[in-house]
Amino acid sequence: VVSVTGVSEDESGVYYTIETTHGGKVYVSRQRFSAFLRLHEALLPSIPDLPRAFPLAKQSSIRHMFASRQLQSERKERLQEYLEMCMKLSAPMPPEALLSFLNVLEEVVGASRTLSEFGYAV
Repeated sequence: VVSVTGVSEDESGVYYTIETTHGGKVYVSRQRFSAFLRLHEALLPSIPDLPRAFPLAKQSSIRHMFASRQLQSERKERLQEYLEMCMKLSAPMPPEALLSFLNVLEEVVGASRTLSEFGYAV
């Protein structure tokens, strides 16, 4: 389960907190909006049904660098929808770029290796 659980801001910008529950553990990742844009570009070759255009516009004006609380909240909801879509479209095994973004890559790769060692197809 992937959830965008919070928005925080410091002198360098706005960060979105993402919690991913996998194997009974919760993994936390903090990402800037620009990281979502890079993720989208990285996922396009791996997820053919992913829309070509990222579903949210990046604010280009410097006055939007520290976005309003309302904009942050709206983005949080849309980014949640985006991650859910990525997970659904890439099931049963999300691409490494998505797992790395969510901070669960090592856990999933390790579990896959363990399962394959015991003869399970992964």
